[in-house]
Amino acid sequence: MPQIDTDLITQSEYARHRVCTREAVRKAVASGRISAFGPDQRINAALADSQWLQNTRSRARPGAHTPGGTTAPPAGPGLSGAPPADVAPGVPGYDVSRARREQAEARMAELKLQRELRSVLDRSDVRNAVADVATRIRVELEGLADTLAHQLAYVSDESLIRTTIAIQVERVLQRMADGFASVDGAGNEPEQHGDA
Repeated sequence: MPQIDTDLITQSEYARHRVCTREAVRKAVASGRISAFGPDQRINAALADSQWLQNTRSRARPGAHTPGGTTAPPAGPGLSGAPPADVAPGVPGYDVSRARREQAEARMAELKLQRELRSVLDRSDVRNAVADVATRIRVELEGLADTLAHQLAYVSDESLIRTTIAIQVERVLQRMADGFASVDGAGNEPEQHGDA
């Protein structure tokens, strides 16, 4: 009669020992993360615990029961203890990397929501709208000399010249202000004003 190793337990018993599902144990055995022996695929609990810790990513919830009567440490950096031997020093562990990724995804979701609520403008839309307003300002300033030349050609009164120039400059500045006020990131063009 063959001798039965009394240290071997069934996968169901090991699942109760690990406080996890039998399916999790079955998957760990199937993927080779823990060893199983014999035709019944029985498990040595001490060996499997060691292999489980070494070969399985930590997903323990803070305060969850683990084998040996201990509780899982609080979530945060270093949750799974020392880094595996194949990880270079200074490289964050799985838990730290996962937390960073989730934090970045949350930030991206907030930005998307703000953009949809129109509280954040798309950079390219703003850049295009500002370039359009700047072009309009340049055209206005270039045309200012022609506009003033015919108005002031025969004026000799310095006060009248100064007033006429101030009115025309104010008109250009008002169009510039109106153009920038209409920049809304949606590609809307600034409103056109007739000559004053």
